[in-house]
Amino acid sequence: MRRPQSRHRALLELILWITAGVSLLVFGVSTGITNVSEANDHQRLLDSGSSAVGIITDVQLDENHGRYASSFKVFTVEYTIRSGETYSHIDDNEAYRSREEGPLEEGSEKWLGREVAVFYDSSNPAHAVVDGWEGSLSMAYFGGFFLGAMGIGTVALGVWMQKHALREMPQPA
Repeated sequence: MRRPQSRHRALLELILWITAGVSLLVFGVSTGITNVSEANDHQRLLDSGSSAVGIITDVQLDENHGRYASSFKVFTVEYTIRSGETYSHIDDNEAYRSREEGPLEEGSEKWLGREVAVFYDSSNPAHAVVDGWEGSLSMAYFGGFFLGAMGIGTVALGVWMQKHALREMPQPA
């Protein structure tokens, strides 16, 4: 059972809950918009971009991948466009699973030299996506919706908790 608290403290807690919830909501919406925009851009390149054959030239390990806080393989893909210019594209879409793949040095051998299909913007050939590595539109919507819903739920929970806490407080005489 919660001990009685002052109205001032209850108000501060309510502000804290609302701030946390609104922060989650804003973060979820902004993350969702960013990811949906990226996924739409990838789809546009796949649908109407120019294509080239790319070669995986390097595989590194990113152990502190910001979005997911896990290890990802970072691929460097080089591709040559119709004009003969060569470009590099770096992509970090694939999780590294050390138990299944063993040491990265051994696992990278299966990737190096592999051909992949690259789709690029003909007006900006450095802007590209590797076929099969594009962002998922459904996951982008889901991620933004999930974080947004958590934000709304946090606000609702905070309001509910503080409403009940205020009811239990002795009323001033």
